[in-house]
Formats: sequence, C-alpha cells, structure tokens
Amino acid sequence: MSSLLFFLLVQMALPPLLGYLVHLHLKEATRSILLDLCGTEARADYWVRTLGLLMVLTPLCAVLLFGGSLSAAPLQDAFRRVASLSVLGVLAAVAVTTRAVWRRVPQGELP
Repeated sequence: MSSLLFFLLVQMALPPLLGYLVHLHLKEATRSILLDLCGTEARADYWVRTLGLLMVLTPLCAVLLFGGSLSAAPLQDAFRRVASLSVLGVLAAVAVTTRAVWRRVPQGELP
C-alpha cells in the first residue's frame, strides 16, 4: 500500500474515531442530563444519538474543510495537521454541546 493511500485512510478514519471515543466518554453523563431535560427515554436517546453524530462528523468536517492540500506536505507535518484539526473539531463539538445543554438547565436549581 502506498504511503499516500495509507495517509488518506488515516485522514478519513482518525477524526471520526477521536469523536466517537469522546462520545463514548460523555454518553452516560449526557444521557442522564438529557433525560431530566426531555422527560422521556425516547427523547433523550434521540438527542444522545444526534450528539453522537455531531461528535463524529465535526472533526471530520474540520479536516476536510481546513486541511488544505495535505498530500504536498511531508508525511509527519500532514499527520500533525490532521491530528490538530481533529482535536479542534472535537473541542468545537463539545463546546457547542455544552453550551446548548447549559442554556436549558434551570439556573435557579444550581447549588
């Protein structure tokens, strides 16, 4: 397998993998908060799945939109750029999720 094909596979697999790992980490905590906010398990499960898609697709979109022409860069620099954009995409997805949930939590009930 050529190094360009290998890099293309890494470029397409790394961002969703990182997003999925973060989704797995946050899934139970997010589900319990959404269950309180939504009222039913079906509604909470829908939003947990939607947030899972956000966590998986945002890093991939960041790499595809802002990665530029990575094939011309040295392999080590290209990997660093993919990893950086993947982490940036995960952080953006977590920030959007956190802000959306925080805005719906009743502030008067906080300790």
